[in-house]
Amino acid sequence: MKADSVKSIKKRIAEMPLYGNQCFVCEVRFGRKMPVIHHLWYEDNQKKYSDYSSQLEYHIDLERDVQNNPKQFMLLCNKHHVALHRLKRFGSANRYRLLQAERMTA
Repeated sequence: MKADSVKSIKKRIAEMPLYGNQCFVCEVRFGRKMPVIHHLWYEDNQKKYSDYSSQLEYHIDLERDVQNNPKQFMLLCNKHHVALHRLKRFGSANRYRLLQAERMTA
């Protein structure tokens, strides 16, 4: 039996019915490009990516976490994952006004 890879784990997660193998934002289906599995929140005792010594070790645990609580995660393409984290850098009041300005802009 072949050992798991990060790519095979991400593919299995993406193909779960809840996620539909597509980015939550742009709805583009994943093919050769792999999704980012984004945490919507972290449990108090949940380890973060930086706590692991390898990507594979992290993704093995991540797959288990996704199976146990799929609503805690969403799939994003890399472009939209980066954009989400940049947007979160703004305080809530500034973020609200920034989004308001975006809606007002032609």
